[in-house]
Amino acid sequence: MLRRIRPWLQTLRAEASGILTWIVQGCLLWQKEGLEVPDAIQEATADYQSESDHLGSFLDESYESCPDGFVEVATLRQDYEAWAKLNGEKMLDVTSFAGRLRSRGYSQKRVGHKRTRDGGAETKTMPFLIFLKLRT
Repeated sequence: MLRRIRPWLQTLRAEASGILTWIVQGCLLWQKEGLEVPDAIQEATADYQSESDHLGSFLDESYESCPDGFVEVATLRQDYEAWAKLNGEKMLDVTSFAGRLRSRGYSQKRVGHKRTRDGGAETKTMPFLIFLKLRT
């Protein structure tokens, strides 16, 4: 086996400076322009994400976008948990759930009202997710 490898090693040694130059030029080009993802990979990734987007399925089935709508975040989360259990889906943790909602363009706003407790004023705020309403 060593006999078959020796001619390749000699060839590599003879071409070493050219190979190193090719590697360095490729690295510099990569740093400058980055790597381009092939269209087939982009399409396959988009298809996979769409198929595995159970949050999107939940929102499509249970809620609708509405410019003046709002839903309490806790209610939305409870509905999502019930939907996920019913459909056998793995639930997103609270942080991922909120992050994915934000990435879809839904924003959270605190809406409060004043309440009196033992003579002092207290503001209770409830987080609402705006631009959504329950599908009827």
